[in-house]
Amino acid sequence: MFKNYLATALRNLLRRKWYSFINIIGLTFGLACCLIIFQYVAFEYSFDDFNANAANLYRVIQTEVRQGGEPETDALYGYALGPALAQAVPEVVNFARLHPDYNDPVVSKTAQPSIAFEEKRVYYADPTFLQMFTYPLVVGEKERALADPGTVLLSESTASKYFGSDILLPITDLIQKSRYSDSAQGWSWHNFNTYVQIREDANRAEVERKFTDVLRTNREDHFRRTNIIANVMVQPLADVHLNETVFAPKALSGSYGTVYFFTIIGLVTLLIALVNYVNLTTARSLDRAREVGVRKVVGAARGQLVLQFLLESALTNLAAMMLAIGLAEILRPLVNNLAGTRLTDLPWTNPWLLLTFIGTFFLGTLLAGLYPAFVLSSFRPVAIITGKAGAHSARLWLRQGLVILQFAASIALIVGTAIVYSQLEYMRNMDLGINLGTNLDGARFVAAGGLALVISLLTVSTQAIKAALANPVDSLKYE
Repeated sequence: MFKNYLATALRNLLRRKWYSFINIIGLTFGLACCLIIFQYVAFEYSFDDFNANAANLYRVIQTEVRQGGEPETDALYGYALGPALAQAVPEVVNFARLHPDYNDPVVSKTAQPSIAFEEKRVYYADPTFLQMFTYPLVVGEKERALADPGTVLLSESTASKYFGSDILLPITDLIQKSRYSDSAQGWSWHNFNTYVQIREDANRAEVERKFTDVLRTNREDHFRRTNIIANVMVQPLADVHLNETVFAPKALSGSYGTVYFFTIIGLVTLLIALVNYVNLTTARSLDRAREVGVRKVVGAARGQLVLQFLLESALTNLAAMMLAIGLAEILRPLVNNLAGTRLTDLPWTNPWLLLTFIGTFFLGTLLAGLYPAFVLSSFRPVAIITGKAGAHSARLWLRQGLVILQFAASIALIVGTAIVYSQLEYMRNMDLGINLGTNLDGARFVAAGGLALVISLLTVSTQAIKAALANPVDSLKYE
């Protein structure tokens, strides 16, 4: 029986080649755009999730209120904070400090001094860094890395530049420099990031209270003299990359706002694609009313007709999804180059993307298949064959409502994307009177905004073509 349903569904799709092509291609563009956008969202949320201890790793941040002003939150403090927290708070399992080298050092090969590289991501770190964070070593022992002064830890790609086969330096090399010779500077020199690993059973609020007590005890005179109220908090590792409200220079940070913006674009694009698909399907469905009437006359049950229409809808959605995956793979290198990302996830390799894709498939199948499946299958055979299938106004109301919805969403998407893109361009090109160099993060967001605008225009244009073709002459008269 299922084989017969499948053969009939394929025959119906092939018999209406132009209609099937337009429907599948329009849905393909919408799904491909959504897939790329959701890949970007998944990529932004994936930062630092490879760490085995991620659930118990936190960045120590502080909020200061100066003389009744607005609170200021940053992730920088003195190098003495980490050891003091580990000593005074039993919930701390381990700590590690990071200090970026703000000078972007130039490194050259001893054997070939003429070959030099300017390294922009060089950090000083405690030896415990590799015990807290999951970075596998290709060569060397994790327990000994960064333990001795004068040593260096290189990423595999960086090592190949110098030895032919993200640089970390021992933090002791930095602290031993003359500018850190005064022990008081261990609390006052605010340019260290401190990460802590706390016990699984620890109460976060209680840990923050104890951290605050440690800070206030060691900085009591300073806070009293400057009229500062300070509190220490711990920021979950999963929140570090996207939380732009915490000041952390030299960090490769994203933005929750940007991710939310693209999520909305993806959902609206998906809505436009599905609404147009449903609109075109319903516009053509009543052309098959006589087919339904003949099937019911020869004994087809309503459940069989429902299954037939749903199967045809499922085949259309499946074809569009397979093409969308292929199109997204073709566009992925271009998107990575334009937006500065490393999109690699496919729907079947990321559980979140897989569930979203499966949900979209079932949603599209039901939305486009329910109308012909349940409405047409409910008609009486005599009414269908004699041309008295039902009220035309109900069908017209549905189509008009869908058209209004799709173009309202399209206009909102284009206008919203254009506004955000123009604002980003304005901020990026505004003359501040000084040369700050290239803002890579800003350039990346502007490029992403431009990509979103292109996606919006492409999707809406495709759907507009579909809408224009979704006006066949009805083959039946309605009362």
